[in-house]
Amino acid sequence: MRYVTHQGNTLPDHATAWQQSAGGDQFIKAIIIEDAEPAEWKDVLVGYFRDDDGQLYFMLTNLWHGKGKAQQRPIGI
Repeated sequence: MRYVTHQGNTLPDHATAWQQSAGGDQFIKAIIIEDAEPAEWKDVLVGYFRDDDGQLYFMLTNLWHGKGKAQQRPIGI
C-alpha cells in the first residue's frame, strides 16, 4: 500500500508515500490529485496485488469520505 497526499496534507504516521516503481510497477509514472481545492483527507491510497497467474494489478481508493459526507465525492486523479 502507498499513500498519495493532496496539496497541503501531510503523510499520516506509519504510511508510505507513493513513488515511481512502487509495488514493482514499471508503467505508472505519476499519480497526481488534480482537484485544486484543498481539503483534509482528500488523499488517495494505492494498493498493488498479483492475481493467481502472477499478473500485477493496482487499485486506487479515494480517502475523501466520512460520516455525514455525500456518498459520491469524486476527486480528479
